Amino acid sequence: MEKLETILMAMQAEVDAHAKRMKKICDEQVEEAESFAETIKKMCRMGLEELEGINVVEPKKLEPSPFERGQLVLVRDGIGMTWEVREFMEYNAGSPYPFVVFPGVSFRQCIELNEQTKGLIANNEDYE
Repeated sequence: MEKLETILMAMQAEVDAHAKRMKKICDEQVEEAESFAETIKKMCRMGLEELEGINVVEPKKLEPSPFERGQLVLVRDGIGMTWEVREFMEYNAGSPYPFVVFPGVSFRQCIELNEQTKGLIANNEDYE
């Protein structure tokens, strides 16, 4: 029972640390969006002649993520590898390892963790 409590406390500490990192990332994204909005406002105030020659960097258009941030998923690097339970962070469509999970590790394969897939945890069977 003591070992279980120790594991649970360690997991809680990891979750708390992750929550702090996620808040920092969100705060940074808000700051970036506000900065971009200010740039657009300034450009709108300028005359059209002044706008010529200004190189505006468009924000990246991301493909929709197949999973929600924070969702528990099963990941692995390829066929024959063992499935692991991880917390989903983001999806990078152009990457050979597009599924990024906490704490920033990327994998090739990712499936939703649910009643049908929970039997794959810690084994290397293919998902049908």
